[in-house]
Parts: sequence; C-alpha cells; structure tokens
Amino acid sequence: MTRKITLDLHKPINYPLDMMKPADTPSAAATADLPQRKVKKGILDVFRNLRAITSREGGLLPFASAATVLGVSKQRVHDLVKEGTLHPIDLLGKRWLSANELESFVKLERQAGRPWKEPSIKEQWVAAFAGAKDQSPPGEK
Repeated sequence: MTRKITLDLHKPINYPLDMMKPADTPSAAATADLPQRKVKKGILDVFRNLRAITSREGGLLPFASAATVLGVSKQRVHDLVKEGTLHPIDLLGKRWLSANELESFVKLERQAGRPWKEPSIKEQWVAAFAGAKDQSPPGEK
C-alpha cells in the first residue's frame, strides 16, 4: 500500500508506507553518555492542557486570523469580544478564539451595517414640524 503525498500541485509522489516509518531509534547504550536535556517542571502539563483545549475547541485562532476568516477588521473582532458575542481563551499569555465558536458565528446570518435606531419623540416632532413648513399652501410663502 502506498500513501500519496503532494508536494507540488502538478507532481504527486507515491511513497511506500514502510518508508514512512520513523527512523530506527538508537540503543540506550549509545545515548547513555549524551547530556540529557532538562524539562521545566510543569511544562508537560501546559502542553497537555493546550492539546486538550485545542481538541475541545476545534482549534484556536489568533484575533488577526479570526478577522481574516470572518472578513472583518481586527478592531471589529475586538468589538465582538467586548460586547460578549465572541469569548476569548487566555492561554500562554495570549488571547485566542475558538474555531467552533467562529464557525457558529459565521452561520448566524447577521445583517451588515449599524442596527436601525428608533427616532425619539423629539426627533419625530422636529421632522413633522419641518415637513409642515414645506407643505404650506401654494399662495402663501
């Protein structure tokens, strides 16, 4: 069985699956005298947490990428977060957005532009008075 890998759109390459196995690992005796890298305490927990959150949220996107996906500006993404429409995830000192949440936001068929503002009573009276002045009888000016 072979696995098809496309490196270029025009030249697909077929490799046998046995060539794709990881390289032979060196024996323990050969690596015993090499210096061991120390891993910071708790870093593995951070990576496990990152992996769990990423799989639960369907992926994480930075604000700039989310703006590109939504077709809006970065400022609009920040406004959507501020108004509570989108909920950021604070992780590793940065703010991310859930791919699942962005997908559901795209599915909401929101109208473009500012929402319609109902005129106040005062604005209605001013408009009515201005309209009455324009409709004076033809003989009077």
